[in-house]
Amino acid sequence: MSLRYERPPADGKSWFAVTPGRSSVLVVAGHAAATTREGKLKPADSGTGSLADALHRMADVTVVASTAMSPSDSNYYDDNEFKRELARLLDTRQYTLVLDLHASHAYRPYDIDLGTMDSTSLLGRPQIAADLLACFAAEGLTAFSENYFAAARAATVTKFVSARGVPGVQLEISDTCLILAKDGQVIQGRELQMHRFAQVLQGLIRFIRAWDEQPKATGQPGSP
Repeated sequence: MSLRYERPPADGKSWFAVTPGRSSVLVVAGHAAATTREGKLKPADSGTGSLADALHRMADVTVVASTAMSPSDSNYYDDNEFKRELARLLDTRQYTLVLDLHASHAYRPYDIDLGTMDSTSLLGRPQIAADLLACFAAEGLTAFSENYFAAARAATVTKFVSARGVPGVQLEISDTCLILAKDGQVIQGRELQMHRFAQVLQGLIRFIRAWDEQPKATGQPGSP
């Protein structure tokens, strides 16, 4: 991943990147770099880019992630290059599920919140959320929430993909479960945080592998 999180892209370069994988799960990290919303700069969701990159390397997912400061928030507006590229990827029919990664303030009472537009974005497959939480629980995580951030407001990625017939889940992950960095270097003295990052990562890998093992006709993950 690029480290230009707080800087605009170089001339002629894109502010996001697509890293192809063979999984039928598409992972989005549109807030991995700082983004512009309503004329103001929104700080990066630090750690989400690293998590997306690890999922690509270990679960072979395709990743769409911001790599430099963006001129348009991909989770707030639809009229931007990020969403057009996301639509193009969905049109290939390769992907049967989208996971949208976000960071959540450490003061919130959960480890992970699943935003599903009150289950609407699951397109009649509520077991997706249940299996995701079961996979996280199998790695030792216990504090879960559903639809604290429902992904139903504004032009979210979850709303965008579900409207195109692909179920989507917005994952709000506590900062206490993400590896934070400064100037491209991992902040030291956060061994517990790194352990919790590994729990989240392994839970997602467990879920993605179960999902990919299911017959494509069903699009349903099996039991963890």
